[in-house]
Amino acid sequence: MAENPAQFPVFNSNAEAAVLKWNGTIVTTDPFTNPTVTSLRELDFNIPSICNFFILKLNSWNDPRIDISNTYGTGSRNRMGIAPGPGGFIGIESGYTPGGGGETKQSYFYSYSNSDFSIQKSPLAGGVIMSYAELQFILAEAAAKNWITTGSAEEYYYKGIAASINYWVPAFPEDITNPVFTSYIAATTGIEWDNNLILDKLTGDSQMERIHLMKYYSLFLNDFQQWFEYRRTGHPILPKGAGLKNGGIMPARMNYPIYVQATNPTNYSKAVQSMGGDAVNTLMWWQKP
Repeated sequence: MAENPAQFPVFNSNAEAAVLKWNGTIVTTDPFTNPTVTSLRELDFNIPSICNFFILKLNSWNDPRIDISNTYGTGSRNRMGIAPGPGGFIGIESGYTPGGGGETKQSYFYSYSNSDFSIQKSPLAGGVIMSYAELQFILAEAAAKNWITTGSAEEYYYKGIAASINYWVPAFPEDITNPVFTSYIAATTGIEWDNNLILDKLTGDSQMERIHLMKYYSLFLNDFQQWFEYRRTGHPILPKGAGLKNGGIMPARMNYPIYVQATNPTNYSKAVQSMGGDAVNTLMWWQKP
């Protein structure tokens, strides 16, 4: 695909991404009604606190997606609809022990009634099927692993970052040669591409960690894709708090539903025997152990 774009064309910008735009209302006009409006309560957004793994990086990067200034936001709200907590744009640690105390509520998502930029009604928070940013990070990984020889991992990586930010903040340039983008990269520690980094390791920094950390943010609200990518690659490297169940191991899969077990027991038994057990830790054939 990368070597023959005339025969196998791909997205060239965010404008061509596969996105179903919600209508931003509570009126049911399927398929354009945002399911987070009709199936979830406002309290599901403004009560839970965002985790530090997600918010602290955006904050340390001075990321335009959470900028509340008039440069990229509205002067009081940001494009991702995230409210600052008592201490600013910080969260709580992942995997804390429930009921252990000390989990002061910090940053959270605005809900439907208290912000026009709430992800419950923002047209930017649409039904993303595949984004231009995701495509660029796929190409970055392929180039870094020498699966393709057209383009460089660095170029695809930067295009992915620019497209990911531009999707939420249209005022931010999608062009990676734009001085606004190059200045952003130069001023932001730890996200610049580094050809000297080791390709892949599951501790500390690596090329795959940088690609998939940025891809993690680009897949925000994109169904279960973050989980799928983590299972496939082991990236980004996620924190493990003391309150995690399953021995701190990320579930590899979901169990077959009870109705499948009850209505199709013969084929269910064959499938379970073939795959090695109907358990959350049974690896899929394509997963990274």
